[in-house]
Amino acid sequence: MACDRMKFLTIRQPWAQLIAVGAKHIETRPFSTKYRGPLAIHAGKSRSWLSREDAAEWPDRYGVAFPSKQDMVFGAIIAVVRVV
Repeated sequence: MACDRMKFLTIRQPWAQLIAVGAKHIETRPFSTKYRGPLAIHAGKSRSWLSREDAAEWPDRYGVAFPSKQDMVFGAIIAVVRVV
């Protein structure tokens, strides 16, 4: 008997946070999927990307402010989205 399980995708912060708050609508990957439906967003544990990003550049580059470090969660499911 098949067991339905929630599918998930691990995404590094701060990108996962932007998906969770609705500021990032598209995630590209090198593989395709026919899956459509609910998808849990897992914020990865790595904090390495935070030091590589310049928060001052975010509004011009991405159209949103860099999320505050206090608002970001690491190593946990932070949102459920629908893949369409």
